Amino acid sequence: MQSIKEKEIYKELNRKGKTQFLVPVLHTDEKLSIQPFYEPLPLKRDETYNLELETDNCLTNELREVIEEIDKKYDGFDLLDSGNYGLNQDGNLILID
Repeated sequence: MQSIKEKEIYKELNRKGKTQFLVPVLHTDEKLSIQPFYEPLPLKRDETYNLELETDNCLTNELREVIEEIDKKYDGFDLLDSGNYGLNQDGNLILID
């Protein structure tokens, strides 16, 4: 169900031109979800960590806006956990989950 919801969020944000920070959902059904692979963020002390929304230089203003929209409109959670981000081909953050 989470993957189906993620696909709906991706479609909605795509209509608004805000998906440059989101990994596309290529396929979702009751059993699986397929998305492209992105290099995960490095762990700290072998653990994920929370990104600091207000101060982290990795978070652009545009990405902050997308995070806030997902949080408010779709009741997103764990949106600042580093385990939910990868790095795109330019080395920029991309929300993967």
